[in-house]
Amino acid sequence: MLVIRPDQKAIFEERAFDSFSKQAIKHLRTELPELTVGLSDGALLDSVRTCIPIAANYGLTNWAEIMAFVDAAYLLDDERFDLDPDYWWAPEILNSPYLSSMEKAIQLLDSAFAENQLFDEE
Repeated sequence: MLVIRPDQKAIFEERAFDSFSKQAIKHLRTELPELTVGLSDGALLDSVRTCIPIAANYGLTNWAEIMAFVDAAYLLDDERFDLDPDYWWAPEILNSPYLSSMEKAIQLLDSAFAENQLFDEE
């Protein structure tokens, strides 16, 4: 039987997070350049790290779902938009028992784009 020691698991998790982080930064720079142009990679990484556990709390756990939450945070200029009464619709989506996690991610991102004035002309 294969046994993975805790130190091996920690190394694997660190490498997986490093890979995820690089992909997330590339995604943000490519998909939301207007919102990330003045930010360092370190600042982007910090916000991704902040958003991951918040997204996971709502059941958003795969790449696409987490990045939808991160994108929404940038579009709304608020990492805790889920608690902001101005975005009353966010907790309704995120806490809905009728939506799958992917449906939540899609509706969240669609609503965040609709809120963001920068993208109204597109």
